[in-house]
Amino acid sequence: MAHVVGVLNAIAQMATTGEVAMPQTPDKGDNVVDLWNEGRDNVLAALDQPDVLHKVGTYWFGESTIEDLLAFSQWDTLIHAWDLGQAAGLDPHSSQELAENSIATIAPLAETLRSMNIMGEPVDVPADADAMTRFLGLTGRNPFG
Repeated sequence: MAHVVGVLNAIAQMATTGEVAMPQTPDKGDNVVDLWNEGRDNVLAALDQPDVLHKVGTYWFGESTIEDLLAFSQWDTLIHAWDLGQAAGLDPHSSQELAENSIATIAPLAETLRSMNIMGEPVDVPADADAMTRFLGLTGRNPFG
């Protein structure tokens, strides 16, 4: 959760300043729900500015807009939501559309992300599996256990 909130805080900082910010792991404290709420509220407040989505800057992957940065970053939050659900013994539900968008975003960059140790080696899943199962396999998560 601290990693996810660190990413959200970095996005909030970039949306506010227009300058690159690297994720910093916040102090976890005693209450993970409070940590999440604070990170969520920070990023939503930063994104609630006129024309912020079109703000151009040199962010994590070169010159882009905040909207492009969000489109790329959403896969990280999706995968860690699944991780947290698994750790808590919950069956996380996700949008198949979000999973499809995540696949489209990271599939072309998969080998680069693996070389940076951001994703694991792919896990084989059936070609006709739903989008979330294919997304999990692409990122190196085993959706079957």
